[in-house]
Amino acid sequence: MYEPLRPLARSLVAAALALLLAGCGTLGAEAPASTDVAVLAGVEKTRPGTARVRAALLASSRGLLYPSETDAPWTWTDLGPASALPDAAAVAARLGFTGPGVEAHALDADAWFARLVRNADPADPASVRVARRHEQLRRTFRRWYTDVRVYRVRDALASPAEWHVVVLGVNEAGVTGLRTLAVET
Repeated sequence: MYEPLRPLARSLVAAALALLLAGCGTLGAEAPASTDVAVLAGVEKTRPGTARVRAALLASSRGLLYPSETDAPWTWTDLGPASALPDAAAVAARLGFTGPGVEAHALDADAWFARLVRNADPADPASVRVARRHEQLRRTFRRWYTDVRVYRVRDALASPAEWHVVVLGVNEAGVTGLRTLAVET
C-alpha cells in the first residue's frame, strides 16, 4: 500500500466499523454522533445485551421483506435507554414527522404478526415460507423483550401511500427493534 494513504485507510476502516457497531438506521439519526470506535463500543458496556438483541433480530429478519407494494427490508432501530415503550406520537417525532398531516398508530404486535401469517396463500409455497419467517420474527421479538408494539407512521399530506412500520420492544437495554417501509395505495 502507498505509505501516505495508510492513515486514511485506517480511518476509513475505523469509521466503517463504528457505523456498523452503532447500527446506522436508528430512528431519527442519519449517522452516529461519533465515529470513535471506543466510544461506540461503550454502548454495549453501558447497555448490556444490545448487541445480542440486534444480532438476533437481524439474523431473524435477514432476507425477509415486508409484504407491500414496495417489499422493503427490515433495518435495526435503537431509541436508547428507556423502561417503557413510547406512545405513537413520540415514535413519529423520533422519525422526524411533525405537522398537520402526521398520522401515528400503535398496534398490538401479536395481532399484527398474526395478520401477516394468516394472509399467506396456502397454495403458494413462497407465501407460506414468508409467513413462517414472520412467525419466527415474532417469536424472536417475544424472546428478547418484555413488551412489544408495532407503530405505523406517515405524513398523509406529503406521502399518503408511505407508512413507516416500526416494531419496538423494551428490555433492560432500552427500546430497540426493527423498521421497514410499506407502500399502500
